Amino acid sequence: MTSETDPVFEAALAVLGDHCQPHSLAAWEAGDMPQALWRDLDETGLLSLLLPEDAGGIGAGADTFAGILRLAGRLAAPGPLAETCVGRWLTHAAGLPVPAGAMSLSLDGNEAPGGADTETLGVLTDGGLVLLPAAGSTQRRNLAGEVRLSPAASNLRPTALPAEQAARARALVSLGRAAMMLGALDRVLVLSLAHANTRVQFGRPIGKFQAVQQNMAVLAGGVAAAAAVVAAAARDVDAGGPGLLLAAARARLGEISVEAAGIAHQVHGAIGTTREYELHFHTRRLSAWRAEQGTPRAARRLLARRFAGAPAGALWETLLATG
Repeated sequence: MTSETDPVFEAALAVLGDHCQPHSLAAWEAGDMPQALWRDLDETGLLSLLLPEDAGGIGAGADTFAGILRLAGRLAAPGPLAETCVGRWLTHAAGLPVPAGAMSLSLDGNEAPGGADTETLGVLTDGGLVLLPAAGSTQRRNLAGEVRLSPAASNLRPTALPAEQAARARALVSLGRAAMMLGALDRVLVLSLAHANTRVQFGRPIGKFQAVQQNMAVLAGGVAAAAAVVAAAARDVDAGGPGLLLAAARARLGEISVEAAGIAHQVHGAIGTTREYELHFHTRRLSAWRAEQGTPRAARRLLARRFAGAPAGALWETLLATG
């Protein structure tokens, strides 16, 4: 994924790092709109990350997109950041006026992330793209307190899209959500390491105990493996791959998110569940996003069907193509 010295990453870190502080998380979850954050994201061009430069965007690829979304997940940035970036690119590709402000994108009429005063909800189906006012959507909040939108029924005729554009939009949405999960895992690991190295029991930090060290090694290894497959999936999206690496990323992230939450809360003990401490904001997001991503079992089934359908003698080549 994109280097942390990349100018686009540095701009995102400056904006997100300034606004996404631990004390802000509870306020956002309670319903305060992060208007200043989204204004600054728009003014720096980060909401137009995927738009081509001749359309006023940055023209970033999937690799940079995934790096920015990983950072956003690490800092628990609120609102449909991935969907706004993909939605702006898709509306431009469809020849439609690019909506201003926050935008979300529903795949096949399923729930889509909301919040941040979302103004437009795009619905992408096999028939094309329909743009609806977000105000007409049904809203609920997920386990992490985030707004989720269900699009209202519409008689509007979809704007037809070339198959490759629709496929890329779907892949980018999936990649963005995977990168957000990876960022949340990053933060869970950092918080757990810091607590293990500072919490003293029986005269020494708990991180010195072998059982805790073993759990932390499992957590760190799981996050590293997830980072590797998400990075590979980003490259595959830019190459127009068949989506197998995205399925592998969903499977790996779904598995490690459950394991990471268990280890992190075990290491932290009671403090990890308190409202005042930061950890639960990230572990609840991981739990909610895991369900929204599709279960690891479903992703493994998709991969199994692909491998089972490989020509005789070509299983190894299929595995290599998957990464």
